[in-house]
Amino acid sequence: MFIFQPAGSLISSLILGWLGRKNTLILINIPYFFVWVTIHLSETVYILMICSIVLAVNIGYLETPAINYVGEISTPKLRGILTSYSAPIIYMGIIFEFILGKLFDWRTVALINSTIPILTIAAMIQIPESPMWLLSKGRNDKAKSALCWLRGWVKPELILTEFKYLINYKEVSSERPMTKVYTIDSAIDKNGFAKNNNIDDVKYFREENVKTVDVDTKKPCKFYNVAANGGNTPNTTCRRETVRSSLSIMFNREYVKPFILVSMYFLFYYMSGVPSIRPYLLLIINEMQIPIDPKVCVIFVPTTGFIGSIVSMCIIKRIGKRPLSLISIGGTAFSALTCGILSYKGTVGSQILPFIMLLLLAFFTSIGIAAIPWMLLSEVFPLRGRGIASGLVATVAYALAFATAKTFLDLHMRIGLHGVFFLYGSCSVFGLIYLYIWLPETEGKTLHEIELHFKQKKSKVVQDA
Repeated sequence: MFIFQPAGSLISSLILGWLGRKNTLILINIPYFFVWVTIHLSETVYILMICSIVLAVNIGYLETPAINYVGEISTPKLRGILTSYSAPIIYMGIIFEFILGKLFDWRTVALINSTIPILTIAAMIQIPESPMWLLSKGRNDKAKSALCWLRGWVKPELILTEFKYLINYKEVSSERPMTKVYTIDSAIDKNGFAKNNNIDDVKYFREENVKTVDVDTKKPCKFYNVAANGGNTPNTTCRRETVRSSLSIMFNREYVKPFILVSMYFLFYYMSGVPSIRPYLLLIINEMQIPIDPKVCVIFVPTTGFIGSIVSMCIIKRIGKRPLSLISIGGTAFSALTCGILSYKGTVGSQILPFIMLLLLAFFTSIGIAAIPWMLLSEVFPLRGRGIASGLVATVAYALAFATAKTFLDLHMRIGLHGVFFLYGSCSVFGLIYLYIWLPETEGKTLHEIELHFKQKKSKVVQDA
């Protein structure tokens, strides 16, 4: 299924900015409903395969709008806690499905699952759209009403300060960079519009961009306010946002730097061990000669992950994402390398230590690196291209998930189980160094503060400390 999830992320990235966070989340539940009903009624294995593909695409489609919505409606102090809720809820869903599987046959389970999208749509209809997205579309009144609802059905005057901040952030974050904000007199028509200019993007007028003489032609220049009223006011110019212009901004510093950072974070997560070994736990437990029923061990590993996700949710606000990330990846490095030593030929006997190290690997993974890169998707990108950028990173993440799961058996055959654990542990050590240098603290910071960090030419955290 991993191979089809990137397709869902790509689709999500293209429609998220146009359709909105709430509507995108509602839309995703429609195919879920029909897929589960189809599985319940299916008569051939081919139908089940098609349904699995659709489910995989939907999973890839779901992650980006969900994390963006939660990140945008949260205050800086609560953003980390609220975005971390998804991990334990996912584990609860897995446990719920295990229970249903024990109680009913698979057709009945599919029928029960088909009710979940209906309940989800009914719940989603009750909540407002993201105020940030509404502001980006110029729907200020609806954005204010949505913010009042989200802050506890309060009166508008109680959210004025926050609302003004959101408006300011939207204006700053939505600026469209260009090489010049001026043109020579002869290129401006009588209405104040620049003629025959090839500039695709525009930005707000800034005093530091004032020039009276074109640096290339040495001719006099005249300013035009490129953003006022969307270009519909005299002496202004503006062009409609296109897919091409939206994609072009992905090459700006404030997008490239967080894109690389979060993509590398996902690489370290998927190469930490747990995501790759999860489908092959029975094989690994048998090879490590753990003196416990393998089927019991398989249940303990995700249960430990669930406990770790709860711990993460409780402590992330207190210690922050950066320290928690370093603790998490450091712990996975230690656990994976120890598993490599214990699984080396001749070093494993009838002992409980390998099982403990597997549980520690699952725990350290779940307290930080399993969830934090998804949290960062809602924080590190500017508003204007957040939907596309986060969707592209999610595409990279799911491609990595497929690659690491697909290559485990080949690696196991070539370098042995101990070699695989040594490889994963070494990747985590490298990840620890990388994140120590480059990962900034975003917990408790406003989206604008985070955006300013990535706009800097030098943003090594060790230099900022």
